[in-house]
Amino acid sequence: IQKTRPQSLSFGLSDSPVGLASWILEKFKEWSDCNGDLESVFTKDELITNIMLYWITNSIGSSIRLYYETLAVMPNTDKETLKLMQTQVNIPTAIAMFPHEIYQLPRVLCKRTYVNLQRYVRYKSGGHFAPIECPDVFARDIIDFFVEMDSMRSKL
Repeated sequence: IQKTRPQSLSFGLSDSPVGLASWILEKFKEWSDCNGDLESVFTKDELITNIMLYWITNSIGSSIRLYYETLAVMPNTDKETLKLMQTQVNIPTAIAMFPHEIYQLPRVLCKRTYVNLQRYVRYKSGGHFAPIECPDVFARDIIDFFVEMDSMRSKL
């Protein structure tokens, strides 16, 4: 539905707090590394806060629309998306791949776009919501990348 009818979905979720909560909780359950038990990874406060941020700001529509626009489904975006996908990124890049992320991209595919790929790490746990699921691992990955970049720069 996110890829095909985001506006219809947006109206329904923006009109119903229960609908919004169930939609978001389902995504957390399916896209995280929780083995079906949300509370084994997230606290109730984290989940409620996430839902409330979407509800209070009425921003579920824009978050859903991103999938529609970036997956080249929206009319006239297929050429733009293809062009963007073929654009190479030359700045130093790091990729942290978590096993329950929605899209699993192999290193060789990442290197086609991120030609200056400096760091590619596959983690044993985590998913689409890695910064909340495993914040220590996520933060450590970012810190390690910048320490490595600083070390490389000082050697120049």
